[in-house]
Amino acid sequence: MINPIFLYFYRIKNENKWTQNIDYHIKCLEIFDIAEKIRREHHTQYSLCGGSIVGAHLYKGFILWDDDGDLMMTRENFNRFFKIAD
Repeated sequence: MINPIFLYFYRIKNENKWTQNIDYHIKCLEIFDIAEKIRREHHTQYSLCGGSIVGAHLYKGFILWDDDGDLMMTRENFNRFFKIAD
C-alpha cells in the first residue's frame, strides 16, 4: 500500500490532475514506500536526489517528464539496504 505522505507529494501543486507518466510515478511511489519501511524498521538512511528532489521541492510531486525515482545513500547504508531488500 502506498504511504499517504507520498500520495500527497504526487499531486502537482495548485493543479488537480495527474501527470502524464502516472504508471511510472505510481511504481516509484511504491518503491519509495518500501524504502521508507526498510528505513524505519532497520534504521537505514537515504535521501531523495536528482529529479526526485527537484520535483518534490518545486512541484510537491514529480517533474512532468521524469519517469524514475532517485534515491541516494552511503555505501554502508546501501549494503545494509541491499541485504534486507534481497
